[in-house]
Amino acid sequence: MQLTHKNSTMSGFRTNVGCSGPSHTENVYWPEGSAPHGTYQFYARRWSACQATTTPAFTLRVFEGSTVVRTINGTMPEGGETEHYTHVY
Repeated sequence: MQLTHKNSTMSGFRTNVGCSGPSHTENVYWPEGSAPHGTYQFYARRWSACQATTTPAFTLRVFEGSTVVRTINGTMPEGGETEHYTHVY
């Protein structure tokens, strides 16, 4: 299942998106103790609603609880979508 703001109620996770200022942030998370175990695929996609005028850098962080277990930094490619990464929880 692809996690998006459109199916968050069905899946039990929460998401929020911010396009204010130079930092555009989206958080996808489950309330503590409720994330289903499995393999997750994640990536960054340039979102046109944020109207970035430069090639933005990105940081992807995977948390388990309050601990960062993976960090990926890079620059958005011309196609507007990064490589897809996986995390097993």
